[in-house]
Amino acid sequence: FFQAEDGIRDYKVTGVQTCALPISGWELLEPKRGSLALVAGRPADGGRGARFASVNGLATLRSNPFPPPATGRISVALWVRVAAGDQQPPLRIAIEGVEDDREFYRFAPVGRGAGAMPVSGEWSQFVLQIDDLPTRGIESLRVRLDLLGPGGIEIDDVRVFDLAFDEA
Repeated sequence: FFQAEDGIRDYKVTGVQTCALPISGWELLEPKRGSLALVAGRPADGGRGARFASVNGLATLRSNPFPPPATGRISVALWVRVAAGDQQPPLRIAIEGVEDDREFYRFAPVGRGAGAMPVSGEWSQFVLQIDDLPTRGIESLRVRLDLLGPGGIEIDDVRVFDLAFDEA
């Protein structure tokens, strides 16, 4: 479910394949607002994924904190699909942390909503890339997924990279 790559090590953010609920390395904030369950993952991986759902309002799932990369760059790649029988929810894929005692939060909107990339019932990879991550004064980085309305998604193969480049 979570893998760290290229210099960012897995700081107690472990894979779903070896654990039961709650999913080790992940925290569901305010469980009365959302739910988290193990499901079959992508067939290519042969492992387990997670179903993350919201009944009506904000539901947040976040990883354990990890140290920031020295590169000033970070990318989060994950595979997502709309859970069977669910409506497409508004989703934010985000990195959060603390920068000089202030909240640091960068996100990409996916799913339902203005300017968002739609999520289908088929597995699709989404990538959040941040090229200007502060190299000083930032700590406690986490991968964060926010469902902003009702619906459910399935998530698999979450990876964090500190040296990912696009072709531009």
